[in-house]
Amino acid sequence: MLFPRTFLHFWLICTLVAVASGVSAGTAFADFTQGLQAATRGDYVAARREYLQAAQDGNPLAQNNLGNLYRKGLGGPVDLERAFYWFSKAAAQGQVHAQTNVGDMYEKGDGVPRDYIKAAYWYRRAAIAGFFIGQFSLAEMFEVGRGIPRDPVSALAWYSIAAKADIRSGNSYRVEMLQQTVAARDKLAQHVSAAERSAAEDIARHWVIGFDLPPTALPPGEKSTSPAAAAARQKKPEPIIGTGTGFIINDRGDVVTNGHVAGRCSRLAFRLNGQPMVNGRLVAVDNKNDLAVVNFPLPNAATAILSSASKERLGEDLIVFGYPLIGILSTSGNLTRGSISALDGIDDDARYMQISAPVQPGNSGGPVLDLAGRVIGVVTYKLDAVTTAKASGDIPQNVNFALKIDVLKLFLDSHSIPYKLADASSNASVGADVGETIPKFTGVVICAQ
Repeated sequence: MLFPRTFLHFWLICTLVAVASGVSAGTAFADFTQGLQAATRGDYVAARREYLQAAQDGNPLAQNNLGNLYRKGLGGPVDLERAFYWFSKAAAQGQVHAQTNVGDMYEKGDGVPRDYIKAAYWYRRAAIAGFFIGQFSLAEMFEVGRGIPRDPVSALAWYSIAAKADIRSGNSYRVEMLQQTVAARDKLAQHVSAAERSAAEDIARHWVIGFDLPPTALPPGEKSTSPAAAAARQKKPEPIIGTGTGFIINDRGDVVTNGHVAGRCSRLAFRLNGQPMVNGRLVAVDNKNDLAVVNFPLPNAATAILSSASKERLGEDLIVFGYPLIGILSTSGNLTRGSISALDGIDDDARYMQISAPVQPGNSGGPVLDLAGRVIGVVTYKLDAVTTAKASGDIPQNVNFALKIDVLKLFLDSHSIPYKLADASSNASVGADVGETIPKFTGVVICAQ
């Protein structure tokens, strides 16, 4: 994908700010923040220095941003070899901006031998992860047959997905990209058949983050030269019901989530950030307490530690991590902080506690943790703002509820499902380290039917 120089410069600054909230805290994050602040004020020499330290400590955003500085010659001479090196490091960790940058360098032959196949591969990685620029770039490759077979249906579908994912954003950068995407989509739509347009629309409608394009059948008797359309004549897609969050609780790959996330699915999938999607099977469900356990093949994955405390404390600080509003918010997960604001749920339901940490659709089933990183609850529901506003005349803010840890442990014990329990005196993973640990055992749960 060929970006104007001014656009790339704007991308360098604005997208870094946009994704910064998804980065975990710690020494590497402190260096990253210093680098971001330096870049924002135009001190690219200092930005290179701070980003380098964070990049060497493994921070993927710092690695991507450092690559951008080397590639654009900001804060020092252009160094395409180093740019590609740091982009590749970040891309390997699942950083979608870096994956798109690696694809762009391969497509242009910028510092590396031109390789359209590798370009398409990295664009696809970013596209599947939900990054709309990767989706736009992959659509271009499909449209012209560069690095992958020409496929107008897949191209039109990816353009449509990119436009849909970005349409809720209002800043000028995203508006510009949206305009380019919509224009490309509309132009291509004029040059394909009605059947191909219909197939692409159906593909885009059913697509969900973490999956490659699902095929969709053309009407009987219709034909297309598109590989996606050809596959569609053989297989109908699995409609996606929705997504939630889940966390791994033992070495055999059992994942806890909500019953309303996993209990009505014919197919369940799970993806940790930067890892491939895996399919699983429902192990146990408790509709009364809205809990479910799904088993996935997750060898060597990190596991959550459940709190051994039996009592919650009013005002206790906590952390919520999950994957809300897929396609809008950060694809690497979202961490929010809050506290226990009430020890019971609605109608004094003792199974729940009220929490002030913001949650959104998609957080369901995610872990609520104390500041030591121990799971103390499961995000379950929030007060409906519209209904409450109509009834009370006021809009509730951050009135959310989590199932207490004791209820979860009783459910697991009743089904003989093992889990790891924290030492009551342990304070391992306190403070900033928690943000680095949680994404290693918390992922997206996808429900299809």
